[in-house]
Amino acid sequence: MSARSTSYVLEPDPLTNLEVAWANAPHGSRLLRKRTTEYDAGTFLFYKPIRYTTVPLDAVSRTAPTDEWLRDNFARLVLGDPEHTPCRGVTPPPFMAPPDDSKNLVADTLIYQYLEVCERECVYHERIDALLRDTTLTREGKLCQLLCHEPVGTPANKPHDLTEVVTSSMRSAQGQHLPIQFILPAFPFKDQTPFRSCAPARHVDFGEIALLARLHIIALAIYQIYNFSAEWIIVSDSVAYAPLFGIEVSEARTYRERLRAYRHLLNMNRTVHILDLDDMTTRIDGFQDVYSHIVDKLKWMRASGILADRFRVLARGMKWNINTRPYLEKGRCSWEHLWNMLDQENPETSTAVAKEIDTLSQDAGLHYAAHNLTMKHLDLLRCCFPDAIRATVHPKPGQVAIPMLGETFPWNGTALLAHKRLGPEAVQTVPLYKILRAAHSIPVYLPGAEAPFFFLQQE
Repeated sequence: MSARSTSYVLEPDPLTNLEVAWANAPHGSRLLRKRTTEYDAGTFLFYKPIRYTTVPLDAVSRTAPTDEWLRDNFARLVLGDPEHTPCRGVTPPPFMAPPDDSKNLVADTLIYQYLEVCERECVYHERIDALLRDTTLTREGKLCQLLCHEPVGTPANKPHDLTEVVTSSMRSAQGQHLPIQFILPAFPFKDQTPFRSCAPARHVDFGEIALLARLHIIALAIYQIYNFSAEWIIVSDSVAYAPLFGIEVSEARTYRERLRAYRHLLNMNRTVHILDLDDMTTRIDGFQDVYSHIVDKLKWMRASGILADRFRVLARGMKWNINTRPYLEKGRCSWEHLWNMLDQENPETSTAVAKEIDTLSQDAGLHYAAHNLTMKHLDLLRCCFPDAIRATVHPKPGQVAIPMLGETFPWNGTALLAHKRLGPEAVQTVPLYKILRAAHSIPVYLPGAEAPFFFLQQE
């Protein structure tokens, strides 16, 4: 690490072919992939690119969900024990950014080195070779094994039989010589709870890059099993959720574009595409009407005391998602006071700020749940990409869970370089307060960056 490195600026990322096709698709339509045969007069060679056309979206029921469906699915959406309040311990020390002239800097070449090592140790490795040589498994079985085991996949997939969803998608794609698609709603923006991250919502750190790299690596590993590879469609919920959590929409858009820029920088344009969830919802007529209906129904349920324990758990979790940084910046509360407020559940006996945070958390939770339930009721992702395997950050039957690199996902925490030797397990994401408590980790910046790229754990 050297403080003499030059300032690093991310260049705007050119869109992938899929992203361009999606951006140009008319309202009420979806993309149809087709492998074509074309001739390049310059090289005198034939080649077979994927071209995109548009077709009308499958018919979508605009009927509002029944009260019974809403109660059942709201209860399944909100997980957690209402009687168990997580205890995060004593107040951590606040983060104090070092002066510019004494910051620890690192060159962006570290990112390339990290990806190179991860590709070598995860894809071009004897563990993959052993899986390829296993004659007891079908090709579909090998893909299931790949998704269920580290260092490529995650053991979180083991309890759920992925055979049906993998077989169906692989055979459909194989018949058309197309990549297997995974669709993943994720990567909203950096959490603005100051105990999870010290960075603005637009900031992308080593944690996000490590997870993008892992998705890319999964696609490369699948290519060892399936001739036509795989690709990820990340549906960023940045713009859709920003207003709910008190984030400026411009910040959310910048976060999404920085993801694309890093994706391009690491040459992952063929394996990782990034779309916008808010844009996707506008393609289905009636989405807003169903969403408004569900919001009204959830408000009625909350006021009536129906599933009160689920609403309580939801609001408790949302306290750690909404933007509480302004309370510190405007001097409305102290660092210690804010820490204590986020862990309590009885605002009626506390301060006006605590009551305000509780109200914001309840409202954010209700609208977040309504948006998710509307997506589920209308089957939004399947309507837009019917052949894609649904991927998730919350393991469940019928969906493929993605690896969690550390204690949490990168948008909910801060990157920690836990090992000096780069590799698949080197970059982890943890809540900032745990890093601050440890007191033996130092912030490391890319030159010219506004927030740490990662914290380096010292021995």
